Amino acid sequence: MKKESLIKLLSLKKEWAQKDLVEKTECTKGYVSRTIRKLEDLNIVTKTSRNKIIVIDLPKLLNYWTSIRKLPSPIYIDIKEPIENIEKKLKKSKIDYSLTLFSAAWHRIKLLKVDKIEVYLLKKDLQKFLKLASKLGGRPSPYGKVEVYVADKYDLIGSEKINGLNLVPITQNYVDLMVVGGNGTRVALELAKKFGLLGV
Repeated sequence: MKKESLIKLLSLKKEWAQKDLVEKTECTKGYVSRTIRKLEDLNIVTKTSRNKIIVIDLPKLLNYWTSIRKLPSPIYIDIKEPIENIEKKLKKSKIDYSLTLFSAAWHRIKLLKVDKIEVYLLKKDLQKFLKLASKLGGRPSPYGKVEVYVADKYDLIGSEKINGLNLVPITQNYVDLMVVGGNGTRVALELAKKFGLLGV
């Protein structure tokens, strides 16, 4: 989603040149201008005379992103192996991925350990990942402790390496958890508190 890719970039850095946003999102200049204008009207960003975009209210930006965020439908893989074994295989693989949701949050704040892993993958790497999982006895299922979200490249932008694993950036981790709700909200708020996302 074009708008989400733009908002994600804004969440990663306080100040942007408009031309860089156009280039990185691969959106038209007109689309970026219209979206920035809407965010200005919401008092989320401001634009300087030199076409610099400055995020003036990150909490409001994250709330706006949460309101439009739609997670792709997951592919579930049933697997008996411990999550740690899957993570070890991922670390050694040549797969483009980013952990998200509870598994990413656990590597950041050690709150609410769940025996599952949620991972964004590019479509080109889906078969590689399914093969990796099958070597560990995993198979697609209507449920399972591995949740694969086939994503576009924007879902992997800004990934951070923690404990040797690629995690979505902290702002995306927060938004994804808020979107799933329930315990996700609780963990998201703890992330926000630790990393100062809500300015309190």
